[in-house]
Amino acid sequence: MLRKLPKIDKKVFTWTTLSEIVLAATFFCIASVMFLMSSRKTLYSHTMTLANSGGIILILVNAIRLLPINRYEIIGTIVVVCGIFALINDSESTKAEGSTNILLGDTFALISMPCYTLAFVFNSRAIQKLPSLVVFHCFSVVQLVLFTTYILIFSGIEMQVLFSRDPIGGLFGWSDPNWILLSTLIIAPICGVLGVGCYVFLLDFFPPHIVNGIFLLEPFVGQLIGTLLGQDGWPTVFTYIGALLVTIGLGFTIMGNAKTKDKEGVPKEILDIELSQSSLL
Repeated sequence: MLRKLPKIDKKVFTWTTLSEIVLAATFFCIASVMFLMSSRKTLYSHTMTLANSGGIILILVNAIRLLPINRYEIIGTIVVVCGIFALINDSESTKAEGSTNILLGDTFALISMPCYTLAFVFNSRAIQKLPSLVVFHCFSVVQLVLFTTYILIFSGIEMQVLFSRDPIGGLFGWSDPNWILLSTLIIAPICGVLGVGCYVFLLDFFPPHIVNGIFLLEPFVGQLIGTLLGQDGWPTVFTYIGALLVTIGLGFTIMGNAKTKDKEGVPKEILDIELSQSSLL
């Protein structure tokens, strides 16, 4: 049975905690924009694999800080890096819709990687002081405000359209009669609760580098869906090799973390980004 990570005894909603949630939402929004830009230029498997490889950064920083790291985590990290290089080496695949620029798309995905990583870290810090459900709700509200501001500034959509039930550009487009069932029964529960929500809730049980790494399982499903919908062409062998290596490396990393927890009896110290609260907030 999964054991929750230890909480700080005093659970209070302080300005520091609020700042952590705001920073998490901000980095997540930046990463999401880069993710979308990447998916328009490169294959979904590339975008998802590179964007979700931030667990490697956390493991490397833990190693630099001389924190205990299991040998399986080291092996897994090496295998994941090999898989990423294999993916990047696939420069012949094309997108069925829109222009293809594998290098540019992969670059956008790599930019989103540290932003996703910081979002995991700050959410993990907040969850150590507040219930995960509270963090998730606050995180979602801040994201809504940030995305709305971004759309108003950069998209050119008029206010009247933005705050309407327009299914394309309206914030309440989900309530359009043609979309309301799909939005409320499939998109909201699966993409919202089971997607973003589950990653927040998982931080109750696993450190950020493990949760971040779990998202590396997305490339298989994402590439398959993108191909079946006609948005991507079938990838070359390098993409399959890269995705396989990434998944194997992830398995080693998770196993190594589990062995560390069993050996020490308590969860291993996680990356705290102790550039200290005074320097970050």
